[in-house]
Amino acid sequence: MSVGGTRRLRCTLLTGALTLTACGNAAEECATARAAALTAWSAYTGELTTERDKAKAKIDEAHRTLRTVIDPRIDAEAKKAADRLYASGSDEWVRGLRSHQTGACRKDAECTALKHGIAEAQASIEDLVERLALAEKAQDATRGETAAAHSASTAAIIDPPRPALKTAQAATARLVEACEGVPVKPAEPQP
Repeated sequence: MSVGGTRRLRCTLLTGALTLTACGNAAEECATARAAALTAWSAYTGELTTERDKAKAKIDEAHRTLRTVIDPRIDAEAKKAADRLYASGSDEWVRGLRSHQTGACRKDAECTALKHGIAEAQASIEDLVERLALAEKAQDATRGETAAAHSASTAAIIDPPRPALKTAQAATARLVEACEGVPVKPAEPQP
């Protein structure tokens, strides 16, 4: 049994004023560990949120560049090609226009790079959203029972490029140890 576990066991066995003092120390240690775990998970979720927001901004900027710079250049050529082949305004003309726009974009290095950047950013967002959901669940779990906090912490996706995850998981492990045998206070309503 760990030193902390022994202290908490004594907390439940002692009586009178000694019980309150020993239990108070364990509760304080638990509260401190819980706050540290919440802070660590907040740091990790903040990092994920920032990266997600940057990826969204990259997509928005790429779409803006496509709309204002690339599309006007490509559309002119695509319309000429569609006009040569089909009756203007017909369904065939619209399909031909789209086909020529796609082909012109593939030949244009800037257009191709922007579309590739959009696809990469979208994949990054999907990954970040999945990681963020699990991290937020772990963050919320640190407010409750230690078993749930441990379970949610270990469910987070391994994330080597972001050391904040390991920090949050280590803080949760300390919380589990410090809060062993300490009753959970009822949750306060979140604003």
